[in-house]
Amino acid sequence: MKDMDKVYNLAAHTAHLYNFIESVREEEKLNYDAIKSYKSEVCIYKIHEAINAGGNRIKIKASEYEI
Repeated sequence: MKDMDKVYNLAAHTAHLYNFIESVREEEKLNYDAIKSYKSEVCIYKIHEAINAGGNRIKIKASEYEI
């Protein structure tokens, strides 16, 4: 966190959301690489898909990691 422009005294996820919203408003830059973050979150999105599909197993294609 020492290389971040702003350090928030909030829970990690809340701080992430604040940083994202402020970057959209062009009030500061993102504290992370958006493309790398998306690729790391694909499995989280797919978990929701599996839950909504009744808990069945799903497959993640390599192409789903590409933007």
